[in-house]
Amino acid sequence: MKLVKSQKWDALCLHAAQATDPRSPEFDWLGALEGNTKNVEKVFKEFKEAGGKNIIVTGSLYEADESSGKLPLEAFNRYGLSKTLTWHVFRYFAKEFDLNIGKIIFPIVFGIYEDPKFVSYLVRTWFAGETPTVRTPKYVRDNINVTLLAKAYYDYLEKFIKTEMPLKFYPSQYTGPQGNFARIVARELGPRLKIETPLEFNDQTEFPETKIKINTDMLDYKKLDWDEEKAWHDLTEYFLKIYYPKKR
Repeated sequence: MKLVKSQKWDALCLHAAQATDPRSPEFDWLGALEGNTKNVEKVFKEFKEAGGKNIIVTGSLYEADESSGKLPLEAFNRYGLSKTLTWHVFRYFAKEFDLNIGKIIFPIVFGIYEDPKFVSYLVRTWFAGETPTVRTPKYVRDNINVTLLAKAYYDYLEKFIKTEMPLKFYPSQYTGPQGNFARIVARELGPRLKIETPLEFNDQTEFPETKIKINTDMLDYKKLDWDEEKAWHDLTEYFLKIYYPKKR
């Protein structure tokens, strides 16, 4: 609170959210909503009184009624429900205090310093000399390198501060079935890591989540000064140095 009112800020960016074990059917969506929005009225009031004007909220593919895909665009799970409701709370109080509010919807993020999720699982399994299984190869999703996302976020933030537009931003990179994305990872990292990168795919027949859910704002690498080749090289070095130093 002291930081919010310590000076006039260009924008207040709200990213953090409770996300422990988000796919669990026992996820405490109400507790997450309360935690995500704690003191929101007071924070927005102090921000406005300090001369603040712009709020940026981070959204997720997990949410209802966001991004593009097969209708209906329902929340994937209780975590997605908590994120959906969190956005509505933030939007309500932004309007009450006459603040400009924008939203950037994150696709599936991978890259250096990532949580050990899908890409880390693939690499860890390959290093063990085994074949990883892609359990949901037919889900159509959107995966983005974190370094590209960071540049896209900054670009959006600058535009929003200057023009208050667009209200929502849907950065996109590798769209398609998750099986295809696994093939991209294998193709890019295999030669760089100098290991075999076989894949095994489940015969997916059930789709408890929305089958197709992707972002739609394609990014201009040149405009954002982002090098795809360097990003894959840096990710290779990250895995070798941080996760698997014995393989160097």
